[in-house]
Amino acid sequence: MAKVIKMNLGKAKPVEKYRINELILALPVSEGKIGRIVEHLKNHNVSQHDFYRDRNIQLNSSKSIPGDRLMVYAKVFDVSLEELMNHTIKVKPLIQSRIKTPLR
Repeated sequence: MAKVIKMNLGKAKPVEKYRINELILALPVSEGKIGRIVEHLKNHNVSQHDFYRDRNIQLNSSKSIPGDRLMVYAKVFDVSLEELMNHTIKVKPLIQSRIKTPLR
């Protein structure tokens, strides 16, 4: 008789839309790391609530971070906007969008 092995098929870890959590983990370990980031963001008019909400936006979510706040995050973590994204942005070429738009 064959031995049955149960496999742990737990839920897959959700993927964030932005790499904010990865960038936080990449910072040097020290006390109050998150607190210092939040204080720095307050100087740029980004609230703590916005920061915690933004760092946990899932990839399949329709939510996104406004461009001005993305620029602040890129400046705080010293990365480019492309490095902050965890996904590619789909944009229609300008010529195709003009063809499908009715003329006025």
